[in-house]
Amino acid sequence: MSVTRLTLFVTMTLIFALMPAVAASPDLLFQAGNKAYLEADYQKALSNWQQIENMEYEGAELFYNMGNSHYKLSHLGMAILYWEKALKISGEDDDLKANLAIAETRLTDQIEKSVSLPVWGWIAEIRSIFSDQLLSVSGVLICLLIFSIMALRRWVVLGVIIQKMLKSSLVALIVLMMLNLTLILLQVRDEAAARQGVIIQHTAEILSAPAEGTGTLLFTLHEGTKVSVLRGMEGWYEISFGSSKQGWVTADKLGVI
Repeated sequence: MSVTRLTLFVTMTLIFALMPAVAASPDLLFQAGNKAYLEADYQKALSNWQQIENMEYEGAELFYNMGNSHYKLSHLGMAILYWEKALKISGEDDDLKANLAIAETRLTDQIEKSVSLPVWGWIAEIRSIFSDQLLSVSGVLICLLIFSIMALRRWVVLGVIIQKMLKSSLVALIVLMMLNLTLILLQVRDEAAARQGVIIQHTAEILSAPAEGTGTLLFTLHEGTKVSVLRGMEGWYEISFGSSKQGWVTADKLGVI
């Protein structure tokens, strides 16, 4: 074989070897999914986007689009699952919240709303405004300001009026730091308390024990219902719904957010 033919052979081999990798590029798959969605081929769009998800790529836009496709295909549970995943990544998003609000009108199961003091509602609203990153950065800045003021009062000769102003500022900053730490601790507690999940099949029987045939049927939940995931074991999840309902569901009927 001549050098020219050998070079051509090696080049073609490399091209064919790289073609699957190029075809499976997340960007190309995402664009192909968008094109299929615009053509109303929602199943094909999902197929492309699921390949991206299988590569362990995550993104609010990806999950948002997947939720939209599932909704178009009347997969209510899967639509809510992916919209919730997108919301978890993006935080506040009006489009996602609007979609979830529409989907909630189609739910069969309605959670019992507990009565709480107004102050807890205000705290929840404040916590929803600040992201984890913002709380961390603001906490560091407040600490720096506190140490700066303490250094000024200790090492720099200042007038009485300025000393009083610095003292008042120091008290205010300490109060802000305590509030900042409180919000961080509350967020950590809530995140650690329980994961969230969504029923993704038409109905799901909730049993008293993680064993089919031996566990007692406690209640039934329906597609799209959001629950708290307490723990998991092989093939099962222990979940809670509302303030008093708790039991086990098979893993194939629950999507974890």
